[in-house]
Amino acid sequence: MWHLPKPDLQKTLDDVDVFESLGIITSAENPVLKQLVCDYDNQNAVLTQSQISTISTSTADKIRLNYNLTHKGRKLSAIRRDLFNNVPYNSYCPYCGISEFKSLDHYMDKSTYGTMALCRLNLVPMCMLCNGSKSTKPYTDFINPYYLLDPSVEFFICTITVCGNDIVYEFSIKKGVFTNQQTSALEEQIKEIGLNKRWKKAAISYLQENLFCDYNTPQSLIASLPSLIQKRTNSNMLNHWQTAVLRGLKQVINGNAATAQKILDAVNNKAFQQGF
Repeated sequence: MWHLPKPDLQKTLDDVDVFESLGIITSAENPVLKQLVCDYDNQNAVLTQSQISTISTSTADKIRLNYNLTHKGRKLSAIRRDLFNNVPYNSYCPYCGISEFKSLDHYMDKSTYGTMALCRLNLVPMCMLCNGSKSTKPYTDFINPYYLLDPSVEFFICTITVCGNDIVYEFSIKKGVFTNQQTSALEEQIKEIGLNKRWKKAAISYLQENLFCDYNTPQSLIASLPSLIQKRTNSNMLNHWQTAVLRGLKQVINGNAATAQKILDAVNNKAFQQGF
């Protein structure tokens, strides 16, 4: 879960001229659609119903039906190519951080908001699982990664507890970083996409494959955590789930060798039980 660099606004506006040249919109609708794009950008990926209605339903349907032109080899394929090339961070989905992005999600879904179906600012590279889970759910329940405010501030937390031979992971959003509305949207998208369950499962594999194999003594684990966290922070992965897990480990271990050993034992036991 993290910020994506926003697509270039001028390119997004230039796309509107291409839509006109392809007969998707008329010359009269060109400035209206450009204004809608600017409103979307100025309002951080939110449009009012009155703004949406400035484009007729018939034109919105036509824009939506021409979305297939963004696929490889088609006349608008440059939109898809540019958006995919714009994704940093090892090509992970910006919502889950687990899978590679292989699709474009319509932040404002194209079934309801056909007018925005070809707008770069509304098209988010995403993995198939997150895209399918988000589907046509209300866009206000989610955060558009292009407009995630304060991406350089830590806001994603993983609280770790050792319970016997098990590790309990709880992922949450740090309070006070965003507005209440933005925090609620982040919490809602975690729930709607089922991310907590997916992150917990992925954390077991991540720790077993990375920490247990490479840092298999309490002392080496304790010594490695600060540099591992710093390295990921420097790589613009401050709020990636793996970074949050490492911060959670550092906090729960707190330099205690006995706790570090419990973590190592629990990770190995859990990995063995689940066949990792």
